[in-house]
Amino acid sequence: MLLSDEIPSEFWDKFESECIYYASKHKREMADKQINVCLIGNMEPRTEGTLIGNIKTAKFHLPARAAYQNLTELRKKFPNLLELVAEYQLKDEYFDTKEIPNNILSNFLLSDNALRFLFSQQLTRANSLNYVLLPLYVSVPITMGGFLLQNVFSKIIGLNLAFACFSVLTIYAIYTVSKVFYEYYECALDTQVFSLGEDYVKGAAEYWESSMRMGAYIRSRLGNKVKHIWHKSGDLTSHYIPYSQRQKRLREWIQMNARTEI
Repeated sequence: MLLSDEIPSEFWDKFESECIYYASKHKREMADKQINVCLIGNMEPRTEGTLIGNIKTAKFHLPARAAYQNLTELRKKFPNLLELVAEYQLKDEYFDTKEIPNNILSNFLLSDNALRFLFSQQLTRANSLNYVLLPLYVSVPITMGGFLLQNVFSKIIGLNLAFACFSVLTIYAIYTVSKVFYEYYECALDTQVFSLGEDYVKGAAEYWESSMRMGAYIRSRLGNKVKHIWHKSGDLTSHYIPYSQRQKRLREWIQMNARTEI
């Protein structure tokens, strides 16, 4: 396994331990592979490759704050709090992490359960090809359908106008349906991780609660500048998958399985 100098060894030990547990849980043996963990801000994970299979390299993208459970280290590594949410590209703003009180900043750190949830979410994603196939499932049939309709309507309104209209409609349809399918896939992925045990159920709740606290704090500081990203509660807007939506799915799963209480 690769160990980046920028990732604390404690973080790597926890990740490796979860890899071994995940493999044993699924009755698979860990393959001898290179693993590269990229810390890219508070981004929803994206995975390339697979951990347990025949591909040589697996890449995992995890929230940057996942690597630090110590306030001193977090402040040193991220003097600007907004570096933890780099994917939202708030480059013109600056929050001095040192000025944030300990009782607030500590809310943004992730518990061991939250880390286990994130790790297993990534491993589950890596062991699935849906993140690759999903765009094809959506775009191919919609594009073919749009092409057929374009041919029909071109005889009525003309080829150029039909092409322009159905190009716009096809792009809009692909975007809308892809968003719905992506949300369904993410929720299904969450459910698979919940099934691993109570620690993962608690970890999911703790991760989303921590994320909402951080979102609420940033929204309180930046106000309407970030209203397209966070509500005042810290929940993500409909441009993303709201944390409240995932929490609702979690509560429904708990009620159905009666495993634990959050």
